[in-house]
Amino acid sequence: MFLFLTNNINIQSQYLTDSSHIAVKYYKGMELFDKGQYEQAIEFFNDVIDRDNGNHAAYFQRSYAYYYLGKYKTALVDIEKAFENERKDHRYFYLKGLYYDKQGNYDLAGYYINMALMFQPDKLYYYSYRAALYLELGKYREAIHDFDILIANNPHDYKSYYGRGLAYNNIRMKTEACLDWLYARDYNENCKRYFFYKCTDLDLRGKSVKPVKYFITEKPQFRWQNDTSLSYFFSENLKYPLKAYINHEEGTVLMKFIVTANKQIKEISILQSPSEILSNASIEAIKASEPYWETPAMNNDNSIDFTYYLPITFKLSYEGYHISEMTDSLRYFYDIKRYDEVYELSNRILLVNHFMAEVLVKHEMAASQFNLPVIYSNFDFLKSFDYIKNEIHDELWINTNFIKIYFNEIWQVTTLENASYVRISNWNSFVEFSEGSYTDFTIDGNIYSEGSYNYKYREGKFSFYYPDGKIKSRFSFKNNLLVDTSRFFYPNGQLKYTFLFDEEQFKILNYFDSTGIDLIPDGNGSWEFSARDYQNKNSIKIKGELKEYKREGTWQFMIGDMISVEENYELGKFVKGYYYEDGYKTKIKSSVLTSWFLIPFSLERSEQMEIDPQIDDPNLYRNLFNL
Repeated sequence: MFLFLTNNINIQSQYLTDSSHIAVKYYKGMELFDKGQYEQAIEFFNDVIDRDNGNHAAYFQRSYAYYYLGKYKTALVDIEKAFENERKDHRYFYLKGLYYDKQGNYDLAGYYINMALMFQPDKLYYYSYRAALYLELGKYREAIHDFDILIANNPHDYKSYYGRGLAYNNIRMKTEACLDWLYARDYNENCKRYFFYKCTDLDLRGKSVKPVKYFITEKPQFRWQNDTSLSYFFSENLKYPLKAYINHEEGTVLMKFIVTANKQIKEISILQSPSEILSNASIEAIKASEPYWETPAMNNDNSIDFTYYLPITFKLSYEGYHISEMTDSLRYFYDIKRYDEVYELSNRILLVNHFMAEVLVKHEMAASQFNLPVIYSNFDFLKSFDYIKNEIHDELWINTNFIKIYFNEIWQVTTLENASYVRISNWNSFVEFSEGSYTDFTIDGNIYSEGSYNYKYREGKFSFYYPDGKIKSRFSFKNNLLVDTSRFFYPNGQLKYTFLFDEEQFKILNYFDSTGIDLIPDGNGSWEFSARDYQNKNSIKIKGELKEYKREGTWQFMIGDMISVEENYELGKFVKGYYYEDGYKTKIKSSVLTSWFLIPFSLERSEQMEIDPQIDDPNLYRNLFNL
């Protein structure tokens, strides 16, 4: 025990030492960065990343340092790594906008600045940068919109007046331009010169710049179970669709929906999605949120509509990809026109970062070469937007909680190589049945059965199917006992048996042939039931006579052609019975022909969770139940 504690203390001490070292190195790097000593700062950030490969801040700052050194491609690699470690940092989009601006790709620069503002709509510096970019691109009215926001929030910002004057002048609103320059001329020499050069022929006496009012919108308020987080609601109410899991479908569904001025949900639309199943699950979850919007969006004391963009990422596992490595490969395959590889790689990149418009372009082009589906739609909708009504909500991740278990032909737990059946459930453990549902499939993908458990006990409906998907039998359980009515069907869909249960006893209600003729009219006649016995790899058979729905005379339970149990009845009452085994006859005191024989053997066998004797590797045993 003393040795264990000593080792544990040493481990904790080493951890604290490493953490302290990383912090010291990072802040030293920041000091150098703030002084403009970028190359020296990079050396310290390198040290931090060597010790902590998931350090988002170090990647981010190193990227910024490379940017100031003019190494834009290297900066892009680092900012992608920063995004992988911290996906909700709006600065990622801003920096990518800067990088693409420096490389002359103004469309992508504008796209990423817009994205930064969608994630952080109150960041005034982003508006300043975007306004300058709009001026450069000749989008003067868009620039005026951004300068209005800046001036409304800082009425004495002469730079914004000067910039807005440039935009006004370019759309022939000379008076408005000169009024802006007049306001700015006392603060900046360039403004003064420009004013005298452009505005000397105008009489501006008695005129002044009109005040700009720009009200910040209050977002709609949401509350569910005393929690105001929309993401929490979706994480609890949006589950990974079973069919999508079976089909290995994953990816990001980008939703757009409006919370109206009267707190209703309208205009739900899918802007990108890898799957119709995932889209439908997302739509239903958004519809379910409607009763929990407490207040609408407000602007200048008026209720207004508010648009949300919500990225919902469905991920089968936590395994990730390094975007920087994949983008290098993507560029290579794109250059040599290997569009099949481009298509596959772009799908994987967009799964990790669905906002990468530069990858989207390559993805669409590769898809067009092979007439393949474009999984991710284009992002034109984000190139411009109304600031006061829109926002991208934090990304929501939905990870599957399903467990996959393989069974052999006699329902022992086995490996994929030896499997005849596969079970998909949302149980937390394979050792004990947890609360939740399951679905069994044959190994070739046909549904076999489905049901649900409350801890270890069967609860609710259980159904079994023929290979073509038609219903074979259906049961109802309560606290692990058969209740209500159970039904068995022929392969053609015709009803075969109907049983009514009361605790463990049952009453035979119907027995039809495959054409629908009742073989026990009014509960009178010969009755027979057969099923497969997995343990003996044989068939079991039960037969006897009914009189007014009650057992009468001799009833037999057979395994193959051998009688195993024989019971005698009078007016439905058990009289005597015998059990046969290895030529011996043993008297039984009460009926054993109760409801147990109606429950499929496959269900009872699978509940025992017996391991396939072919599996003798304990490590393999432990890994059988991984997703």
